[in-house]
Amino acid sequence: MERPGGKAHIIDSDWGFLPVEPWGKPRTEAFFNAAAPAFNERFIGRKAAGELRSAGFAPARVKIRAFADQAGNGLNVLTNMVGYIRTFGLMPAATAEQMLEEARAAVPEGRFLFCLPQFLVTAE
Repeated sequence: MERPGGKAHIIDSDWGFLPVEPWGKPRTEAFFNAAAPAFNERFIGRKAAGELRSAGFAPARVKIRAFADQAGNGLNVLTNMVGYIRTFGLMPAATAEQMLEEARAAVPEGRFLFCLPQFLVTAE
């Protein structure tokens, strides 16, 4: 049933826009590809506006908010991903754990960077 005047507001991530240093792009992509089965749609951030339009909403407003973490707060996310990688077996667990240790070691050296953008999508 259609109800004119409704509003939808979506806040979600897009795992394809996530840099992790000191890993570099190819290793970061391999790491998150190995954890991908844990997500219903790992690129929902970039798709949300189009999905709302397909559902009958007016064109959406999209804003992106990102923080650059150099203090190691993103290590919690990476640790969770290692758990998914162990579960799904799409990368050797030892490789994922070694990458996590490399990221941990990069924090005090000033070489760590983690950035997970949040897409804020609003449509009426």
